[in-house]
Amino acid sequence: MDENLPGIKQGESLPESDLVFRITQVSFRDRLNNEIPAERNFTLSSRDEFKLSVDWAFLSKPEACLARVGASYKFGKEEFKDWKQCELYSFRIYALKELSNSIMDVVYDPVRHETPQKGRPDNNAHALVLISNEWESFEPKLAVKMRDMAVENGKVTVDPTETEAIVTQFRDQWD
Repeated sequence: MDENLPGIKQGESLPESDLVFRITQVSFRDRLNNEIPAERNFTLSSRDEFKLSVDWAFLSKPEACLARVGASYKFGKEEFKDWKQCELYSFRIYALKELSNSIMDVVYDPVRHETPQKGRPDNNAHALVLISNEWESFEPKLAVKMRDMAVENGKVTVDPTETEAIVTQFRDQWD
């Protein structure tokens, strides 16, 4: 168990009253309303294995969530991602679970690399929304419901100066 955690181990459920953050791409906008994120920001790909990645707010400020994006390499390249092309939305865990029977749990899943690597920052705040893979309980409109809840909750405000300072700190550790 981590010393800084309130007794929660990897794979265990997060407290129902806590918040999680979902990082979305600014460029993925709704076709009918460009002011809101597209539902694809909340969908699963085949490699997600019915797990949606989020960050646990208890262990991460919003600025640090986006800073980890800015300290990560683009897929297949040694080029950093632009954190300014992302935005955050927050969810209460109990509200996510009430949204659909398809959402089974939200569990702690920290990302720690045995050997630290430039462009792949650790993420102690990482968590997973576990979604049922049973056809009887899977809800096809889950992504739409999550997007609508995100819009209702509103975009999380971040301090760009603080975010940039954290990005620089992450990147400078490799120089």
